[in-house]
Amino acid sequence: MDRFSPPSLIVPVVLSLFAAIFLSLGYNMPPNSVIRTLFVAIGVVLSGAALFTGADWLIWKLGDHIKRLRESWYAPVLSLATAISIMNREQLALMGAVSPFRVEGRLSVNGVQWWLHTIQGDIPYGWISGYLEKCALSYPQFEPQHGYSDTLNRDYIQWFTGLMVSNNMAERSVGNRPARWTVPLDVVYQRLGLDE
Repeated sequence: MDRFSPPSLIVPVVLSLFAAIFLSLGYNMPPNSVIRTLFVAIGVVLSGAALFTGADWLIWKLGDHIKRLRESWYAPVLSLATAISIMNREQLALMGAVSPFRVEGRLSVNGVQWWLHTIQGDIPYGWISGYLEKCALSYPQFEPQHGYSDTLNRDYIQWFTGLMVSNNMAERSVGNRPARWTVPLDVVYQRLGLDE
């Protein structure tokens, strides 16, 4: 076996077999004989070698399994990065327009304001933080919109609820019951980048 080939399971199995043979022969010999001591010693050495080579194979197998898990975990991100790397500006703009989460910074008199893009319209991040704090009090239900007299706040709630439902983080409202969260609010904060 060279240093680049994976360890084989055959080696620890064969060593274990020979260790078992030597140990059983040694224990069947007459007590206090030199041959018994020799057979038991050889069996112990072979058992240790089998244990060492078996552990080597197990560690290699575990490392290979972890490597495959990492590859499968990062495969979608890598394929997306590959696809993005060959796009031109128009294709990137189109992809940004249909992305489920897009944040946009807008310069105002007070500095940069951040907005979350939804299909219906953009929602300021400051409003989202306040709304999520209210939702924490009524969790697992959303803060109902019927308590707001301002139509802009009602629109924000509808847009935000639609975005959360389309991303499988909430269920739509039914009748007079408000929408319900299907994930913990910590997950929502994390997905929106508000978890700091």
